Amino acid sequence: MSLVLVQVGQCGNQVGKCLLEGVSDVLNGGGGAKKFVDWRELTAERFFRRERNDVWMARAVLVDTENKVIDRLLLPKKSTWHYSHKNSLKLSGGCGNLWSRGYCEYGPILSDQTIDIVQSELEKCDSVGGLIILMSAAGGTGSGVGAHLTQVFRDAFPRTFIVNQLVWPYSTGEVVIQSYNTLLTLSHISPFADALLNFYNDELHQICTRFNTSINIDNLNSVLGDQLAATFCPSFDSNNHVTRLGDLLENLTSHSGFKMLSVKSVPHTAPRARDFSTDTWIGLSKLLAREVGRKSVSLSDVAIVRGNDAKNADLSEFVRSRRYAAIVTGQVACQVWREDAAVSKDPLNITLVGNNAGIAGALERTIERAWRLMSNGAYLHHMAKHGIGQEQLADAITSVSRISANYSCLT
Repeated sequence: MSLVLVQVGQCGNQVGKCLLEGVSDVLNGGGGAKKFVDWRELTAERFFRRERNDVWMARAVLVDTENKVIDRLLLPKKSTWHYSHKNSLKLSGGCGNLWSRGYCEYGPILSDQTIDIVQSELEKCDSVGGLIILMSAAGGTGSGVGAHLTQVFRDAFPRTFIVNQLVWPYSTGEVVIQSYNTLLTLSHISPFADALLNFYNDELHQICTRFNTSINIDNLNSVLGDQLAATFCPSFDSNNHVTRLGDLLENLTSHSGFKMLSVKSVPHTAPRARDFSTDTWIGLSKLLAREVGRKSVSLSDVAIVRGNDAKNADLSEFVRSRRYAAIVTGQVACQVWREDAAVSKDPLNITLVGNNAGIAGALERTIERAWRLMSNGAYLHHMAKHGIGQEQLADAITSVSRISANYSCLT
């Protein structure tokens, strides 16, 4: 089943490019996937459509309020895949990191045209798996326009799964009003999305420090793209059925009050050390257990195992280490999907997509910072100038506080 990517803002467009480049590398034989003919066809169909002259066109829609990023993505290149110029929608001026401007001004301007382009792309799919909206949590275009598009997509495509992939800013601060932006984003998309897939710049940066001394945004996006590819590329469940986006949501977000997902993966080997890797499935299971095993109570997990002899990978060490909420059991709560074709740059990889209480800490810190700013009247005039007043901010804090309380109750 095909997925249509909606890349919104600078962050969303850069992440989408990294995801599709990673998938393309695999389709061209990277990671030893060349011998897995059937799997490669499933993967190609999921992310690309074949055009004339055997050119692969990405199933993606590009949206931004500035020109530079989309213009760069549409430049001619020597590659087996391309973006469609017809699927790009851009304005000029930008949002200046103001969520209110993206949501209240640019969102309504862009929504009708974006719906038409997405509808056209969905009609080109033999079978629709869902929409993946790639966006930042705290910028202007990605978060503001992305939130508006999520709402109108729900009305326009009521039977289509919608997953928002969010990139959280550095906790030390990238934008002075990032706590406002993040809370407004979460409060406006959580009622409409089927799941929110959360990634954190702090965690991505920490991963990059293992094999880079000088870290830039491209390094972070590359790691994120690998994790998204490992999450969404086809795999097989315990009944040997091809997994779909709907299966992921059924296992992880069956309760409407718990939609906040996280992604962890092991290992992250330095490129110069991969040729000397001695990783085993038992070793990776233990490593995953050490990294995420008992850090937070979980409602449900999907562990996706990719690499040679994945069908025999033993994850019992990880499952035993995991703490699950009292309402579930470990056997039901952790599903294991497998595929022998490697997707990431590591020959053996385990990616864990989880719904757990770990998100509560990030939510509480963001609420605290936003409340402190709002109590002092800080930067409210920036939001009010574009239609978001103190009352709307207070509503956003209340809405996200409910989400945080839900997850805090699991502990």
